Amino acid sequence: MKKKGLIISLSVSMSVVLLAYPLTIGINAFVLPSVYGDTFLGEMKEKIKLLKETDGKRIILIGGSSVPFGVKSSLIEENIANYKVINFGMYASLGSNVMLDFAKARINQDDIVIFMPEQNVQTLSMYYNGKALWQALDGDFSSFWLLNHDTRQRMYGDLYSFSQEKFKFTFQNKLDLGDTIYQKSSFEKHGDIKEGLANYNIMYDQVDPTMNITFDENFDENFLSYVNDFASYVRTKGAHMYYRFAPMNKKAVKDEDTLDHYYEVLQDKLELDILGNPHDAILDSEWFYDTNFHLNDAGRIMNTKQLIKDIKLTLDDTSITEIEDPEKPVIPEDENTKDGDNSDVDCFTYEEKEDYYVITSLLNEKEDIVVPYRYNGKKVIAFSADVFASHKRIKTIRIQDNIRYLYDYSFNGCSALERIYLDNLNPSSINVSGNLLDGCNADIYVPKEAYSKYIQSYVFGAYYSDRIKTE
Repeated sequence: MKKKGLIISLSVSMSVVLLAYPLTIGINAFVLPSVYGDTFLGEMKEKIKLLKETDGKRIILIGGSSVPFGVKSSLIEENIANYKVINFGMYASLGSNVMLDFAKARINQDDIVIFMPEQNVQTLSMYYNGKALWQALDGDFSSFWLLNHDTRQRMYGDLYSFSQEKFKFTFQNKLDLGDTIYQKSSFEKHGDIKEGLANYNIMYDQVDPTMNITFDENFDENFLSYVNDFASYVRTKGAHMYYRFAPMNKKAVKDEDTLDHYYEVLQDKLELDILGNPHDAILDSEWFYDTNFHLNDAGRIMNTKQLIKDIKLTLDDTSITEIEDPEKPVIPEDENTKDGDNSDVDCFTYEEKEDYYVITSLLNEKEDIVVPYRYNGKKVIAFSADVFASHKRIKTIRIQDNIRYLYDYSFNGCSALERIYLDNLNPSSINVSGNLLDGCNADIYVPKEAYSKYIQSYVFGAYYSDRIKTE
């Protein structure tokens, strides 16, 4: 009898544990107050609401964050009569198919839908980020049911991570957005980024070399099929849909001579028209802000002016678009004379550029190494992707705030690497892509006062939030 009683007791205990686990996840995710409502992603619910509540003929602009950074909707409304503009662009990390899903149920007759994905593998695929999606819906999860079945099923796998992080920000480490542009308060009524927040190009050398722009004709056929199905649905609603190239930093474009053929192949595969000339989307670097796809205020006017002309052609509107071209923003010179830790300066080789150095190789492998701040009096701003890769002795790497670029796969094969220290208090000044930590098990350690900024930054938050820590 004692044995039977023990078995029953253990069974009850296991049942309680099994029931408590999903219950805890559910409480953290859906019962605790919203944590992400004021973040950049928190704007997603407002855009869905705007699309639902705006009556009449609409111009709906769908895409990643290049859309809110790249369009001045009020200018479109001033130049195209009888249409209201809805800027339905958000983080590219949510997924292009997700943005189409959110918009689908709200397409009305006579709408003009313009799909403007950024020219990179992520946005031109069926990629999505489940945790970012949960964050975008935090506080009102009703729009979850607008997503297709496959996306909803995949999101369940990210619910635990979302709930744990939400619990942490509720009770342990309050999410402090600080003065970053990436928050809900940066959006105006149309869904654009407000003027005055993106004044000039803040990228070192005016380009992010970690995210080159190419025109690879190896298309994701599933993605193209998804877009074509969406376009077919739009037509059944009596609306019109077009594809348009998002703005591209000319300094980041590596093969513009292949663009015409790429355009022809893409047009052949799409069952909707491409709006405008794709070469018009390639703009000088002075028009950009913090990525190769985000325009500054002046660049936004340039892009919007061309967009208006493109839309007018579809409406047979021959009126002149009288918008004066803005002057290119003046980019302040870097007057930072700060120096840092150069104790390991002799461990590397360097390549000299115009006014800075790039590290090209590692000469002396150590367990703990500091990337130097200056060499021969000039600032070191980057290290090549193969400098640390495959070195198996290194345990910690300290990266000071002089480093502006972190390349994909930089720590691939670093089997002993445990910690990567980033001293920079401003993650938006670091250009980084989504594969930085591939091939290593290290976590990123950041200053405690900058932790929230990293979690909510454009790339670090989207790809590395689970691996960002503080001491």
